[in-house]
Order: sequence, then C-alpha cells, then structure tokens
Amino acid sequence: MASKPGDLPFFDLMSIPGKLRAGLGVLGIRQPPPGHEESVEDFVCRNLRAEVFEHLIEPFCSGVYAGDPSKLSIKAAFGKVWRLEETRSSIIAGTIKTIQERGKKSQTAEGSVSENFASLLD
Repeated sequence: MASKPGDLPFFDLMSIPGKLRAGLGVLGIRQPPPGHEESVEDFVCRNLRAEVFEHLIEPFCSGVYAGDPSKLSIKAAFGKVWRLEETRSSIIAGTIKTIQERGKKSQTAEGSVSENFASLLD
C-alpha cells in the first residue's frame, strides 16, 4: 500500500499506464461531466479511469455501502469529491481552491477573534 505520495510510483495495485491515466484525470484532462447525475462508477471511470474503479473504488463501495457503485449516486455517496470537480472543473483544482479558501477563512477568523477580544477590553 502507498502510505505517502513518494510511494505512488511503486504502488502495485495499478499498472503504470493506469497510474498515468488516473493522474491526467485528476488534473482535468478527461471527458467533461455529463448533463445528468452520475453514478460512482461513471464519475470514477470518467475522471480516474476504469482501472482505479475496478481495483480501488468498487471494493470500497461494495464494502462500505454494500451497494452497486453503478447505481450509487456520486453526489450522494461522495459529495465532497463531486463538489471538487464542480467548483473548478477538476479534482485537483477544486482541492487547491478549497485549501486556499480555508486559509483565507482562518485568517479572517483570527482577525475577528483578536478584534473581539480588543472590543471586550474597551
């Protein structure tokens, strides 16, 4: 199992071409989203390709949700992942945007806390 990003090239559950295809999908080099709600299988195969679905996602969904990933809604089961793609057209771009927004919110919250303490002292 890959426990850190540096281990990914040596992670043997997927072939090298499968890893490359999944990497391109994460970066947004893939088919655009359809105009309807997707199943987990459709979403993963479109974004990360069939090998990721078959080796990683399908066993996980079958175990955790005890359901058929071809019938399970991506929006319902993995809403956060679905929103990442929805916000910036790729999973990685959505992740970066989310991290940046959290950083801005925490800076604003820190300023608010110090201002609140200052107003209590006045």
